[in-house]
Amino acid sequence: MNKLFLILVFGFTLVCKSDFNKVSEFNIVGKWEWESYSSSGNFVFYSNGIAEMESENEKIGGNDFMRNGKKFSLEYKIDYNKTPKTLDLIFTELESKKQLKIPGIIDIVEKDILLYARGKNGIKPKSIAESDDKITLYRIK
Repeated sequence: MNKLFLILVFGFTLVCKSDFNKVSEFNIVGKWEWESYSSSGNFVFYSNGIAEMESENEKIGGNDFMRNGKKFSLEYKIDYNKTPKTLDLIFTELESKKQLKIPGIIDIVEKDILLYARGKNGIKPKSIAESDDKITLYRIK
């Protein structure tokens, strides 16, 4: 009985450590693509907090891009310590410094696969499962 208990504890420890390593080794920096029933595209996340997005042959983001005659930047903020993990996209109009934050959450499936759910009306989704605006992102190597 004691051997069985020790085996179960050891096995559980390995599973938890494996999940911890999956998250602690994760870094979102890089190029990610998605494809859904209604659209496809990609995100690029840079180590300096800048993001770019391309969908339907339209590219936005970076330090300085034009939209409706105004200059904007696109940044991202990620918090791996929250549950669920957060990924917020922040559009800043460069002249006025006004910001639009699109709150989101992520679930790290594997090192190169994550689920992303975008919030609506400034409200962050409570979970990936409950969100009706979610995509699967695949890292492009």
